[in-house]
Amino acid sequence: LDTEQLSEAIPSGVFDWILFDACFMASAETLYALRDKADRIVCSPAEVIADGFPYAEIMAELLRPEPDLKAVCESYYRHYAEHAQSSYRSATVSLIETSQLEALAAATASVLGTALTADPEVLSDMDLNRLQPLDRYRRHFLFDAGSVVGELETRSLVPASLAGAWRSHLARTVIYEAHTPTMLGLALDECCGLSMYVPVGAYADLNEYYRTLEWYARCYPADYSI
Repeated sequence: LDTEQLSEAIPSGVFDWILFDACFMASAETLYALRDKADRIVCSPAEVIADGFPYAEIMAELLRPEPDLKAVCESYYRHYAEHAQSSYRSATVSLIETSQLEALAAATASVLGTALTADPEVLSDMDLNRLQPLDRYRRHFLFDAGSVVGELETRSLVPASLAGAWRSHLARTVIYEAHTPTMLGLALDECCGLSMYVPVGAYADLNEYYRTLEWYARCYPADYSI
């Protein structure tokens, strides 16, 4: 299933929460497509160790009428961060308040619109080495959203006030986040709990797909062309 197919497959207005025991689900593009599928979503912006969530430790909490999802996230994080085997000490986890995703998208649109007005080529020419990758693929394409906004601010393409407003919206959206210092060897110097794609000129094949997503239509100027 791709993002849109997943959105179509999950009914709206049915679930209080969803837990994704899968890699890379805490991406802005994916979560925005799922914003009306549950009140809260537990997910990871990076990989999930193959053993998955420690269900023996979290099922009692999940089965409560109103589970403490922050406690579930904390249990997942500690299970791996404090694992007896050092090779297992890799985890990222986020708790998303989906009612805040629309406001975050609006804030992201303001940030990107301002940056593109100042420099129309800023994204297509972005030096990806200056961003925090959250995937271990040869060609990184999932980047920490905070590092993207931070780079635009550092280059004086976005004023500090606008970047600060974006971070405030992020904090209301990602209401819990935890990550180990590394993820299977990938250093996590930054991890705000949410990834996003950057439409660089070198990724023509991926750009074609990302242009079809709701997040792209909401966050990029209508006349923007990669």
